[in-house]
Amino acid sequence: MPREVITLQVGQAGNQIGRRFWEQALEEHCQPTEDKDANEGGIVYTESMSSFFHHHDEEHNEYQLGSRKTTNCRHSSIVKRGRLKARAVLVDMEEGPVAETLRGPLGPLFDSHQYLTDVSGAGNNFAHGHYAYGAQYGDNVMEAVRGAAEMCDSLQSFFLMHSLGGGTGSGLGTYILGLLEDEFPNVHRFTTAVFPSEDDDVVTSPYNSMLALQQLTAHADCVLPVENQCLMDLNSQSSSSAVAGVKIVQPRQQRSSMHQLLSPPSPPAAAPLAPARGRQGRYRPVSAGAAAAAAAAAATSAVVAADVTGPTLAMRRECGFDGMNDIVARVLLDLTASMRFGGDLNVDLNEITTNLVPFPRLHYLMTSLSLYPSAISSSPHIGNHEWAPLGGSSAAHAAASLHLRTICSAVFSRPNQLLRSDPRRGTVLASALLFRGRGLSLADITENIKKIQKDIRMVSWNPDGFKIGLCGTPSSSSFPSSSSSSASVLSLSNNSCVATTFERMALRFDRLYRRKAMVHHYAEYMDASLMEEAREDLCQVIDAYRALEAGRVTKTKWKTK
Repeated sequence: MPREVITLQVGQAGNQIGRRFWEQALEEHCQPTEDKDANEGGIVYTESMSSFFHHHDEEHNEYQLGSRKTTNCRHSSIVKRGRLKARAVLVDMEEGPVAETLRGPLGPLFDSHQYLTDVSGAGNNFAHGHYAYGAQYGDNVMEAVRGAAEMCDSLQSFFLMHSLGGGTGSGLGTYILGLLEDEFPNVHRFTTAVFPSEDDDVVTSPYNSMLALQQLTAHADCVLPVENQCLMDLNSQSSSSAVAGVKIVQPRQQRSSMHQLLSPPSPPAAAPLAPARGRQGRYRPVSAGAAAAAAAAAATSAVVAADVTGPTLAMRRECGFDGMNDIVARVLLDLTASMRFGGDLNVDLNEITTNLVPFPRLHYLMTSLSLYPSAISSSPHIGNHEWAPLGGSSAAHAAASLHLRTICSAVFSRPNQLLRSDPRRGTVLASALLFRGRGLSLADITENIKKIQKDIRMVSWNPDGFKIGLCGTPSSSSFPSSSSSSASVLSLSNNSCVATTFERMALRFDRLYRRKAMVHHYAEYMDASLMEEAREDLCQVIDAYRALEAGRVTKTKWKTK
């Protein structure tokens, strides 16, 4: 039985990543059916959808797909159009990012009790988001979270998507994280935190990042840090790799399975909802003229999205931040693949925390993906990347082995990391390799791991600290450089080289703080001495990682928050 995950998208970056996450999740799960009668009512789904989605039956006012009310509907094969809902809570202190999601094709996934917005924003100020908005909206957010948790049979984890550079994601996002720890102490808290680049246009981002890191260290179970600069570099490489050999296909007249699933069978009778200023997460009907304009815009958006398929859709996503957000979304999807789909070696989320976090607060995991098609993709023996089992063609087996060796080596190379740190220069405390694809051989994977161990430095007390996951379902074919049947791997590594990233962040903080620049803005909402405390806490994290890197036992005495 799949276990459920609730996502919390906080701030502009969190909601933008969330849109790509849900789009890719739908593409992995949506299965169009050839049955005419079924197509009139919806599309085929599998039980694995209950990890991310539930089914709302409006006629009986009941929730299905994992609800305690109707457990027997798990074996249904059709989801009616417009009835699928995401296990998610959307939060932002500006209306724009959430409203954009609700107006787009993904809008039907979210009910009115699943999102909360304000008008003014946090002004790129952690203290405003954490201490002011946290106190004002914390209860409202937790009410939405409790509602989502009640729809779950076996809630396993919360996924928090946010950035550290702004005010809402860093401040309010970490405040929510603390509330989750208090109310759901036994549910794992994973956070995907976007670290600002050094040329970030938010002047106060060093303060926001430092204060947010203190909260992540205290309240998260696992943090998957990604840097904006790395995402831009990887997306640029992916674009140049994907453009070569792309075949443009003609637009389809039939709507995609995603839009077939989300779109209601007929236009709703009620007027669409628009943000109402001055109300906490409330929405009001708009005028008839505005409603018609919104409906026309939504229809146009749906048609455009439905008419773009295959490589054309991939090329569209590579523009702007879309390609960068696709990378982060794929990390989360690959991380949860084993809990949603079958495989020879399933890895649950609780196994990630158990095996990769040897000390409570050293829970920062470097991530890396096999993003690009191997150079061997042009080989006439491998066709469309469908790898044959070991008992099949020797040529296909050789091609599969070469591809496996290529991706295993790539995920430990510096250019493929989502942090600007070199994993080969640090000490690995523990690592996980989560594979997806058909025809993967455990013997070949084990052999490749032995080769990897010769190139990296493992901590002395855990020389064989590799966790392996094997999922037989490939990644979504929507990603620009992935094939619908290619083997791929997600690497998670608790590596001491993450301290290099923290040292750079501390240096940026010191440049501002030694002159007390902008501190008065934070003093309006908090004691300014908390900045020095956050800086001290980060130094403790850095020292602990450096001690392990040098082969010493960490003796850090963490403060109790």
